Amino acid sequence: LSSYGLECQDVRAVMRDATPRSLVLLDEMGKGTEVAAATALSGAMLEALAERRSCVVFATHLHDLVGITAHLEASGRLAYMCMEVRRADDGGGSGDGGGGNGLAVGAAAAASAAAGLPHHSPTWRVVPGVCYESLAMQVALDQGVDATLVSRAGE
Repeated sequence: LSSYGLECQDVRAVMRDATPRSLVLLDEMGKGTEVAAATALSGAMLEALAERRSCVVFATHLHDLVGITAHLEASGRLAYMCMEVRRADDGGGSGDGGGGNGLAVGAAAAASAAAGLPHHSPTWRVVPGVCYESLAMQVALDQGVDATLVSRAGE
């Protein structure tokens, strides 16, 4: 069975068992398939869970879900939240994303500069809003992927 097939089994179980008293935690739905299908299934699932009045926390990079679920937000049945991110040149705070000694951030900021990208640090705060910006290149740099490779990928 594929990873997406396993995910579909999880969807089936959630939809079978979810009630108004349920807390449903979903992380990166559809990662085993292409974006359009993942977005469509995720949107349908969010609508169905909203109809059941389940409490849902849905972590995703499927940015098109915002448009698909706008009617749920307009009706007050959905609220968009995102992780707050600070650009390194914004100043303020410890600059290390909350915890740690700041040394790794210094190296990551240098790698970002070498790749020609701004450095971002999570504040670890969940705030109202929608994040459309991908931090994929930042994560790659933070994990030691060569800055030349990341720079080329960003072109």
